[in-house]
Amino acid sequence: MIVNINKAEYFYHISFCNPSLRRSELRYYSDDILSAAIRLTDDARNRDFQRIKIALSHLDSIKPWKNRYWKYNVYVAYGKILLDDYKGYIEAFDNAVEVKTSDKDVVYYLMVNKLIKARKQVEAESLLNTIEDLFGQNKQLSALWVMLHYSNNATKKQAISSAMLTTKAGQYDIYASKILVPIYLHEGLITEALEELDTVFNVWRNNDWAKGVRYRIQQGIYDIEDDMDDKDEVGDKRQVK
Repeated sequence: MIVNINKAEYFYHISFCNPSLRRSELRYYSDDILSAAIRLTDDARNRDFQRIKIALSHLDSIKPWKNRYWKYNVYVAYGKILLDDYKGYIEAFDNAVEVKTSDKDVVYYLMVNKLIKARKQVEAESLLNTIEDLFGQNKQLSALWVMLHYSNNATKKQAISSAMLTTKAGQYDIYASKILVPIYLHEGLITEALEELDTVFNVWRNNDWAKGVRYRIQQGIYDIEDDMDDKDEVGDKRQVK
């Protein structure tokens, strides 16, 4: 999605001071402006309120085209809750669910991921229970519970045990793997990380993310972030070729 962030930033900023800016030009760079906003919110988890407000301003600048992006309202919701605006969070999240016409579960999964990273554990747990009620149990939900419990020192050991049970089941879910593998590597559990990667390779042997992580492990690099926002979004149904 990120093609030219600098130019996107330029058009975003002059949209406030140049009335002659053509609407079509701003629309043309809306993908990049959304990417800039995502970067800003993801980099602002440590309560950098100014950065969060800038990100929300970015999002507001492309509001006329918000329905082009199902993630738009998720990141508005994320920005709002980082600012402790709970009413704004609920409104934006409800809009995100409404805009996504199919596979609505991914809206919930991404929002939980962001809530956990923002240390909004009460809201994350509430949303996880809602997911279970709406969509039932699956590997991604299990991985998100692991992620939530791992974020709390009191339940970290429980999280590791649950993660191992999830991996042992051998089911494939690329997003679950993107949560579990970094946790294993952070704990120095290399064998478990490789076992989880195998659940991906067994179904999608040329997956770029899994190949990249395996290479880094072979190089002794274990500092890998989970990434639910990357380019495998539409590829998790691919089979072995």
